Amino acid sequence: MDWLQFLASLVSSLAWPIAVVVLVILLRVPITRVLLTLTRLKYKELELDFGRELKQLEQEARAIDIVPQKPKSIAPIKKDSLQLLEEATRFAQDFPESAVAVGWQAVEDELMSAVMRLAISPDYPPYNSALKNAQLLKEQDAVDERTFAILSRMRILRDMVVHRVRGGTSTTTTEEAIEFLALARGMVEKLRTLSRE
Repeated sequence: MDWLQFLASLVSSLAWPIAVVVLVILLRVPITRVLLTLTRLKYKELELDFGRELKQLEQEARAIDIVPQKPKSIAPIKKDSLQLLEEATRFAQDFPESAVAVGWQAVEDELMSAVMRLAISPDYPPYNSALKNAQLLKEQDAVDERTFAILSRMRILRDMVVHRVRGGTSTTTTEEAIEFLALARGMVEKLRTLSRE
């Protein structure tokens, strides 16, 4: 066996282990995400079931006098746009992307409320998109072209932040989230002034 044959046999024997290691390194983040979303996992003798594990934990807790307390109501509480903005401001420090999403939700809610107050939609306003509701307000001259443009750009910013997070590369800062929330608050206040004359 000459040195080329030795090198070829060495490469062929190491190819699969190296490929597996490279794949694990490259896919570790996506694999971790998938594993975190699993509620049930079974591999040979190992079986994990979130629901069953939770029931066992509840039984063990009750055995040592810890009584799980369920909430009195799990129905969602409808919040005012300004309340949404206040909540978003509170968690902007730790979750800037979520704060931006909630801030935009407050603007969407106020757009829908304005369209309903003015009764300008041929469709039921909650079924309309935020962009459709903004377009309806512009068509009725309830908002001017510049306000409509700001609303459109705010929506694009929100989409950029939310979709960047899904891709795993968030770069939104707390300061940016707070600035977005300030703009959202101003827009909500402006939309609240819209009424039939």
